[in-house]
Amino acid sequence: MAKYNYHLEEVRDLAGLYAHCDVFDYNFIKVESWKSGVALCLLERGMAIFNGQNGKAYIMDEDVPEEWIRAQFLRCVDKYSPISSYAASRIEFDNEAKLKKLKDEIKARDF
Repeated sequence: MAKYNYHLEEVRDLAGLYAHCDVFDYNFIKVESWKSGVALCLLERGMAIFNGQNGKAYIMDEDVPEEWIRAQFLRCVDKYSPISSYAASRIEFDNEAKLKKLKDEIKARDF
């Protein structure tokens, strides 16, 4: 993944990616897709690939072509696809729950 500008972040979970994006003004919008414990995330200024199996997040700048990002997402999914569907579902569920909890906490603080 060295062809375009991106940076690698070690995060504990999807909520960690959300917080990182908030701090560095990428503004996390939503998770577009989950496959094999890997998420493709839309950001206000680019996209990110979050690997829930190892806690790595690849954050791409807005000048990176979307087709290339989607191709990298599929490559990551292929690399990590040997896990069971149960394990992949569990990664997705756990990370979505942590993200929802963080968003609820932020929303409560804002009021």
